[in-house]
Amino acid sequence: MYTQEFEQFLDSIYKPSEYYGKVFFYRWYNAVGAYYADNGMAEDEVIAFLRQHPIDIARCHKYCPDLKPEVFAARHWAKYYVPTTVEDAFKILDRMYPLEEKEEAIEKSPFGFAADEHLGLGLWIRNHWIYPPEINDSVVITRYMDCNAMLTADLSDEPYGLGADTVSEAFLEKYHTHLQDFLRTKETAIGVTRKPVKCQHCGGRVLRILYGEPTQEAYEQSLQGKLILGGCCINEYSPDWQCPTCGQTYARVILIRD
Repeated sequence: MYTQEFEQFLDSIYKPSEYYGKVFFYRWYNAVGAYYADNGMAEDEVIAFLRQHPIDIARCHKYCPDLKPEVFAARHWAKYYVPTTVEDAFKILDRMYPLEEKEEAIEKSPFGFAADEHLGLGLWIRNHWIYPPEINDSVVITRYMDCNAMLTADLSDEPYGLGADTVSEAFLEKYHTHLQDFLRTKETAIGVTRKPVKCQHCGGRVLRILYGEPTQEAYEQSLQGKLILGGCCINEYSPDWQCPTCGQTYARVILIRD
């Protein structure tokens, strides 16, 4: 009954190549609430619609923690956002974890990082990868079982048992080791003739760096992840673009033709 109208709304705001920040997800939240209130949709109807469409669960829960996981695309979530390999898990955490916090993290020991993130990334891992949502869906449950097998693969001899905290903290220590390589293997500013389609170091999206005193509009765009504010100090070596995920920078090279 509501499918066509609902999908028109999704098409109007969802573009796979676009970066989604707080503004997008609160629009999404308000739209779902409007469907509840205005159209009298039952909760299971809304869930059925949302299961059909992809959404960045990691960012949504980071910015809108009051949203119920089961309201989102359970099958899509289980397929794409519950990892079954260590590499996939690192990619998800890389996308979620802010660059400035990554840079602070690698100055700590693995144990210190895991302790500091016990109620941060550790809590997120427990809630989103270790505990499945309360939904009767065999695909979702199977995916979570595979995820737990990945998280506990080398903890069989753990003397304190495999509690959720033990699992998440052990994985955080692995992630800390990954961060060391992830950040320290990037190059100095890479010379390019145009804005890269994606980061050469991590494959993330590359954003323009805006220098000088930002306007209110520019400041809001930076909060939405559409550009990076570079401050007021600029010289001939200042980069033009940066990847917000790994910090790799790029500088425009002007080619002189005969």
